[in-house]
Amino acid sequence: MGSRGSIRRFRMGKRITKLISVIFLGGGLLFGKESYQMLNLSLDARSLALGNGSSARNSTLLRNNPASLSSDSKGLSYTFIKFPADIHSQQIQVSANTSRGIGVLNIAVLDYGDIVDGDSGEITNADEVLLEGGFKTELWELISAGLSIGYCHSTISG
Repeated sequence: MGSRGSIRRFRMGKRITKLISVIFLGGGLLFGKESYQMLNLSLDARSLALGNGSSARNSTLLRNNPASLSSDSKGLSYTFIKFPADIHSQQIQVSANTSRGIGVLNIAVLDYGDIVDGDSGEITNADEVLLEGGFKTELWELISAGLSIGYCHSTISG
């Protein structure tokens, strides 16, 4: 009888642990705040017009889909978008064609402007910086393959 009771208590303990885990994970997903909002914003006029979507063919920017980079994209491109509430984003991208494909380096900055605390009047600044690199190649002149890697840093100061 003693071993059956301990098995029941063990099973009950596992159920409670699972229940607590589901509550914490579900609550975190439902009510959690996230940083790096920069990754959700469109940083060029074309994807902004498409509702943060992108074309699967002849894209000029790395962020949307590295495999869809246009084979004609080379040189330097600059984008500046001003959002409401004094939020603005800037992006500069350098593309180069090589014998194996297209290489791209990208730097993007999202500045949230001055944020004023309503109680104390203290001014803080928030911004995010995104560094990306990518490569696109065509296989057998039929399939495009792309790879990108990036680093995003978010700061709040003031």
